[in-house]
Amino acid sequence: DHLEKLIPMVVKFTGVEDDELREYCFQAFEAFIRRCPKEMSPHIAMVTKLCLKFMTFDPNYNYDDSEEDEDSMDIEDGDDEESDDEYSDDDDMSWKVRRSAIKCLEAWISTRRDLLLSFYSSICPALLARFKEREENVRADVFAAFSTLLRQTRGGSSHHSLITAGSELGASRDQETAVALLKTQIPVIVKALHKQLKEKSLKSRQGCFCLLTELAHTVPGSLEEHIPALLPGIVFCLTDKSTSSTMRIDALSFFHVLLISHPPQAFQPHMQ
Repeated sequence: DHLEKLIPMVVKFTGVEDDELREYCFQAFEAFIRRCPKEMSPHIAMVTKLCLKFMTFDPNYNYDDSEEDEDSMDIEDGDDEESDDEYSDDDDMSWKVRRSAIKCLEAWISTRRDLLLSFYSSICPALLARFKEREENVRADVFAAFSTLLRQTRGGSSHHSLITAGSELGASRDQETAVALLKTQIPVIVKALHKQLKEKSLKSRQGCFCLLTELAHTVPGSLEEHIPALLPGIVFCLTDKSTSSTMRIDALSFFHVLLISHPPQAFQPHMQ
């Protein structure tokens, strides 16, 4: 009942130069979305706009001025040492703002499946662009949000979803369109993830496998042409000495899903 009074106040506080306050603002938005998804409808555009703005909020780091360039991942790794001299990571709380904004977007995705198509035009490209996120915890949340989008595309059983029986037909049409849109993004997704499968970060690699597993379930057969790119990452995760048993299980679980959701001939060149 009080959202109309509260929302403008929370929006105003996101403009204050205080990372902790901004983090709390997005946590409040997330709570509103999860508890009152229907009542938040009039505020979707504004809150989404704020989330998209602050999910890239990283004032102390330079991503080579190429937010939109997927190739930036090739050169990104070399920048770490330089920027570490300029500021202390301990003082940098901007990652908490990015994380809370991304969690807020995930709340929209998981509670409003009826808006799936609009999410593909607004939220999906923004999440893909953040696969290069430098902070491990935030990157894990980016992968989690994208995995939620994939589950909703598949027809997730979100008990919050506002779809009623009467709109099932429209929902099924939307789902087909969403899958078609997703297919166009698969090369971008694989290009970003296959590099991350050889990263030191176990959390990132687990996030990759979770996301790829959802992708194989959502669009069976869609990874066929990308199997040569993905296999070295799977092999690395199974043979790397620093890999935990949990990580190996995640790698094998994904490989199992890959095998059952793709034609056998796709694996013949790799049988050895």
